[in-house]
Amino acid sequence: MRNLFLFFIFTCLFVTAGCVKNDNLLPDDSIKEQTLKIGVIGQSPAVTETNIVFTETTFEKLSNATDTDFDALFIMPEKLEEASHGQYAKL
Repeated sequence: MRNLFLFFIFTCLFVTAGCVKNDNLLPDDSIKEQTLKIGVIGQSPAVTETNIVFTETTFEKLSNATDTDFDALFIMPEKLEEASHGQYAKL
């Protein structure tokens, strides 16, 4: 009987511990509203997100450092062979 009572108490503790609402896990509003700027070499992907901006660029613009204000850079499959050349290794 004692084991059943302890099992019931521990089960209740585990179940109620999982139900706690913790607002600290969510990022604040300033982070949610930031726009992600992604440079794309090749054709831009079709994405419906409103906080992502794709900007098409070329290897020449990147090597001249005129177009480098990106959070990330996507090299699309049709441009991978060109990207494998040694002249773009520094980029």
